[in-house]
Amino acid sequence: MPMTRCPSWQWSELTANGVPAVAFYMDGEAWSITLLTPRDGRIGAITSFLEPAPFDRFELPRIRPPAGDR
Repeated sequence: MPMTRCPSWQWSELTANGVPAVAFYMDGEAWSITLLTPRDGRIGAITSFLEPAPFDRFELPRIRPPAGDR
């Protein structure tokens, strides 16, 4: 689902396995963690884990309140 079509997306930057990553929430619930593997100064690979289980490994909450409520 494109982020621009759903205003309830939230995200947090993190590092996973030494590479930049993004944790995504939709409607305040854990949605996915996406790793961006660099290669030659560009994004060489994108790996997404489309489930909430990896959030526990990174000590991220599975529920995130809306930005206005934090």
